[in-house]
Amino acid sequence: MNWSQFWAQIQSHVKLIYTYQNGNRGDFGHTLGGSGLGAGPRVKLGSKPESSQRPGVGSDLAMIPSMKTPKLLLAAALMSNLAAHHVEARKVRGQDYNPAPPARPVLESVQDLGVELKPKAKWQMTMTPVAGVAFSDATGSGTGDTRFKTGFSGGAWLDLGKSHWAISTGLLYKQMGFLEENNQIFRETQMDYLSLPVMAKWLLKDRWDRSNFYIKGGLLLSYLVSSNSYLEISRGNGIAPMTFNNPPSTEPRNSFDWGPSIALGGSFEIATGVLVTAEALYYRGLNPVFSINGNDWFNTGFTLSGGLTFPLL
Repeated sequence: MNWSQFWAQIQSHVKLIYTYQNGNRGDFGHTLGGSGLGAGPRVKLGSKPESSQRPGVGSDLAMIPSMKTPKLLLAAALMSNLAAHHVEARKVRGQDYNPAPPARPVLESVQDLGVELKPKAKWQMTMTPVAGVAFSDATGSGTGDTRFKTGFSGGAWLDLGKSHWAISTGLLYKQMGFLEENNQIFRETQMDYLSLPVMAKWLLKDRWDRSNFYIKGGLLLSYLVSSNSYLEISRGNGIAPMTFNNPPSTEPRNSFDWGPSIALGGSFEIATGVLVTAEALYYRGLNPVFSINGNDWFNTGFTLSGGLTFPLL
């Protein structure tokens, strides 16, 4: 609804009520800001009533705000003043007065005018315990023989924000690493990390306790808790391969890793206040984890996880 349509509806309400109060369908006697609801004397918005006006009518018009007032405040003031004047005018004319039932809240009256009202955005907080699978690999120069390794991923997310935006953080446990295999060497390396995500989240809908879709991006800060490596070197000719557990050359170079991360997900309501959440998250480390033959290797991978989301606020 535009301003012209809104103002026309208000004028229509004023015309009908004032016609009833004056007791004469042909006597409208008052206009709003020169808009011409009748042939009587004009009363400008915010002006004092003339002596020829009937009791209560001019005082109500004098209380109507100017058109510079936001339209919702204008509608609220108008409906309140007209309701009060309707009762007072009947008393002045000596008509029988039957107390009307309690008036509806002004908010409902404004809605009756066709104005769409949206509640003020409030803070929302949710917690989502998750569990899933991690697919990780090493990237960098000289990693042509590596491939993805699978591991466990789990933890909890905490989201806090308003409307469509939130800050998403939490604590995650991830098993990362890689597999390396060629004609002579097979190596499996696993690194266990505790990760702290710091991400911005955008939701398709502003109601977090309803089915929704979202995207988020930011940083993942990770600390190495433990690492294990198994190395097997083939010697050919039917000779048993040499095996090593945690050889010195496979020790991670850095205990701290960090890098950008992006995630896509959705939540689906299964009960009041309870949602099932599924998410796919990609991560790329920027701190070298290994130096192999003079080449820096970095963590990379993605996780698929799911869990239950509970509103806290």
